[in-house]
Amino acid sequence: MHTRTSPIYKVVFLLFSLNGIVHAQVKLDSLRTLIHSTAADTTRTLAYCELAYQFYNKNLDSTAKYAQVAKSLATKIQFSKGYGRALRCEAIPFLFKGDHKKAVELLEQANAIAEQTNDLKGIGDSKTALGAIYRNEGDYEKAMGYFSGALNVKKKINDLQGVGTLLNNMGVIYFDIHDFEKALEYYQQAYDLQRKLNDEPGMGRSLTNLGQAHQALRKFNQALIDFKKALQVVEAAGDKRGLTLVYSSLATIYTETHKLDSAKEFLVKGEAICNELGFKDRLADHHNSYAFYYLTSTQPAKAVQHASLAISLSKQADNTNILLKALDYYSQAAYQLGMYKDAFDHSKYRQKIQDSIVSDKVKRNSMLADFNLKQEQIKNELEKNKLEKIASDERHRRIINSFAGVTGTIFVIALFAFVAFRKFRKQNRLLQKQRHELTEQYQAISEQDEELKEINEALKKANDLIELQNKEILENNQTLQKEVEKRTREIIDYNQQLEKFAHLSAHNLRAPVARILGLSNLLKSSPSENENQVLCHLKTAANELDVVVKDLNLILQLQDEQPPLSDVNIEQQVAIAKLKLEQQISHSGATLEEHYYANGNINTIKPYFQFIIYALLDNAIKYRDERRPLQIKIETKIEDGYFLLSIADNGLGLDEKHHPKLFDFYTRFHFHVAGKGLGLYIAKSYADAMKGSLTIESKEGVGCVFTLRLPLASA
Repeated sequence: MHTRTSPIYKVVFLLFSLNGIVHAQVKLDSLRTLIHSTAADTTRTLAYCELAYQFYNKNLDSTAKYAQVAKSLATKIQFSKGYGRALRCEAIPFLFKGDHKKAVELLEQANAIAEQTNDLKGIGDSKTALGAIYRNEGDYEKAMGYFSGALNVKKKINDLQGVGTLLNNMGVIYFDIHDFEKALEYYQQAYDLQRKLNDEPGMGRSLTNLGQAHQALRKFNQALIDFKKALQVVEAAGDKRGLTLVYSSLATIYTETHKLDSAKEFLVKGEAICNELGFKDRLADHHNSYAFYYLTSTQPAKAVQHASLAISLSKQADNTNILLKALDYYSQAAYQLGMYKDAFDHSKYRQKIQDSIVSDKVKRNSMLADFNLKQEQIKNELEKNKLEKIASDERHRRIINSFAGVTGTIFVIALFAFVAFRKFRKQNRLLQKQRHELTEQYQAISEQDEELKEINEALKKANDLIELQNKEILENNQTLQKEVEKRTREIIDYNQQLEKFAHLSAHNLRAPVARILGLSNLLKSSPSENENQVLCHLKTAANELDVVVKDLNLILQLQDEQPPLSDVNIEQQVAIAKLKLEQQISHSGATLEEHYYANGNINTIKPYFQFIIYALLDNAIKYRDERRPLQIKIETKIEDGYFLLSIADNGLGLDEKHHPKLFDFYTRFHFHVAGKGLGLYIAKSYADAMKGSLTIESKEGVGCVFTLRLPLASA
């Protein structure tokens, strides 16, 4: 249910958006002022670096330009810290344009300089960026290592904005390995921290990630709320890269919930920004969203186009996750189009990539388990130290009480207490040693137990993968078996038609050939007598033979390669058929009534469509009922994803027992008019070739209704 937004809320949101834009512009203006002031060169170098960073989500060319200026100035004044930061800014365009190798090279140089100069902020930023690159490449072990190192540094220097970014990135890794609940925890922590800091770009990213996690958990209403909040935040912040991610996410969820008009709107918006900024990874993911949209809307040809673009761009961006998704969409769309080999090749390529990272997934799970185990061990160690301190305090208290109780005038009692105390200490040391040994044994058993759990989990996943592959192979075999059975039935039917065709052809050719031979012998035996009459009969027989040969040629053309699809105007084709039959229509006194409820044009095979209209109108005129005026009704409409053309008449009609054989070639049921029994056979064959159907509804003495049904995917 939609709620009415109050005017006050609209004003508040407008002021919030304007405040974000003004704040960003003021920051840019202040940096430019600082650059052109008389400030020290070191300050100006850092200002150029900050200016380059401000443009990373708006204009990568500006980021590259300011990074180069900062790098040159730092080199000139030998400012190592500034040079390292300039290298990090220089790496940003390469990262977003998919040149990971160059980006890693620059970031590792920057990290080395930051460690040499003890620039903690630089170390944290470099490790964060390197972790993001390895996450895109699917190397989660390296990614988590860099993120963990960066998180320790960011907490040490109290860089809370950097902490929020790292929490987000760690959540993304859990999302990639399908631990969506764990991912939600990290995303929520990141969002709560960024909201306190008013970090708008970070909030937008966290909200988008929250929406994707809720969508993966099938919580569509909550996901939509998250995406709409993210859209407000990134628009206010002017974060164009974040905007492409939100548009793509909104398009995907609207597609998944079958709100295709809304999905198409956001796809178009996102594509424009991606093309403007040149982010190859975002553009590749956006084409994946297009492919998913066209798969859902049963347009597999367009889905193949966009999936192909996504494959190419994801390879350029070196993004394995986007590539796997693109290969999956391509395989599905190609299979729907009947491109079985192409679908199989892309599915096989996708499986090859997945197989190559199966071991990486096991290592990822192991690494994440180790990460959680280390956190648990630290917690246990603190608890253990606390308990030992309490035990030690308790022992001291008992000793003091013991000494106070035995203090007296009797030396023997004191000596006994002293001996007992030494014995107690010795026993205590022995107990501590035994406890230490037991603790080590327990830890060793725990480690072995964890290793066994990891091995069992890996084996279970491998077994699940094998079962899934076996299931897919079985399904593919069943599909291929059905296809073979279908093709076998078609070949049997075709051979039966050829056998009948050969028999009827021989029969139809025999009569004119026999007459020609007889007339030739007659002309030879008496060349001067009745020569003109014999030649006239000979010409008539030859014409009959020519008609039969043309009919046979027309039937054989049905097996040739189909003409291409083209846009065909329905009313124009009806008009052409009426023009060809103008004399017959006039002679019969027929009245034509036309109703067009479908679109003016359809995409189909023009000569086939034209012949079907002509044949059905000609059939209505030939087999009219002379007892009443002929009325023909032509109507088009769209129904259940099909284009329908119906031609109805009030002619002689046909008994239902003849319907099954009506579309056989050389089949006729009325012999009072000239005909060969080929028109409806060819029309039915053309309809089948266009993956449609041609059917009849008729009652003798009432009339006929012929209906041509074509699928919209090919119409």
